[in-house]
Amino acid sequence: MQIWKYELSPGRNEIKMPKNSIVLDVQEQYGKPIMWVLVNTYVPMVTRILDVYTTGDNIVKMPGDYIGTIQLNSGSLVFHVFESSHKLKTKQEDRK
Repeated sequence: MQIWKYELSPGRNEIKMPKNSIVLDVQEQYGKPIMWVLVNTYVPMVTRILDVYTTGDNIVKMPGDYIGTIQLNSGSLVFHVFESSHKLKTKQEDRK
């Protein structure tokens, strides 16, 4: 197993990672929003969908499972991270 990190951006993030990976935390690192994930490198890759909203964004539907909140620029920019309920697509499903 390893811990991988992913940089997030506002809006929809489609992130490929090993199946059943565990999100450990989301935080600011060097001024960027980062997510750390515990992964098993011996399982197939899947695409997980994370939506990143800023405070005040209009959210049209329930955003999914809450992952965490990240504050940047001494709290002047705040991101809220959610994982969509349609989160797991295997590499084979991506090809369809």
